[in-house]
Amino acid sequence: MEYGYLYCISNESMPEIFKIGIADQISELCNSFNNSDVWKPPTPYKIEFAKNVLYPIQKITLLYKLLSRYSKQINNSDYFKVSLEEVNTFFDLIDGDYWHKDIDEKEEGPIINEIKQGCRNISKCFVDKQHIRHVINVNNIWVGVYDALTNKINHDTNIYKSLSGFAENHYKVYKNGVYRSANGWSECECEIDGNWISTFNLPNLR
Repeated sequence: MEYGYLYCISNESMPEIFKIGIADQISELCNSFNNSDVWKPPTPYKIEFAKNVLYPIQKITLLYKLLSRYSKQINNSDYFKVSLEEVNTFFDLIDGDYWHKDIDEKEEGPIINEIKQGCRNISKCFVDKQHIRHVINVNNIWVGVYDALTNKINHDTNIYKSLSGFAENHYKVYKNGVYRSANGWSECECEIDGNWISTFNLPNLR
């Protein structure tokens, strides 16, 4: 497959053990695991995160190499004993768009609903002087302002031409100069009528 999803799935019965693999769709993935003969503990599986990538087979091969080096692979399978933070760091290194999810906890386990990608042109997504923010660990927040004249995001004395550049520099400052890639459309929010709304699924304004 040319495009597909890398996913990370957990189960509370298996602390710090994650199932990591690829799939062509995500919506019914957990349901299929919870209702199949997959290695099945007493509690249901849930998706921690997933990422839509180009050439997923190549990407999962790279991911397995990283995981086998820095974690313990269980019985040469797609299960790894590793911290969720480490898995997330490896996912961040791979190009692609994070998949967003709504989770409705029911008796049969999590129901995952895909959210379609929205506007991706800042000149068409935002209005002049609109506030845009990026949050790290809840209490570390940057709030920028969109300038329609320059088509840039201003924060303090810095100017950014993209949401990802804004988010990446926030990580760089937060991590004392250590670079980390970011998907700004997935991670940022904008203020609309006094409420903070994810920038992932915004409509085109013009």
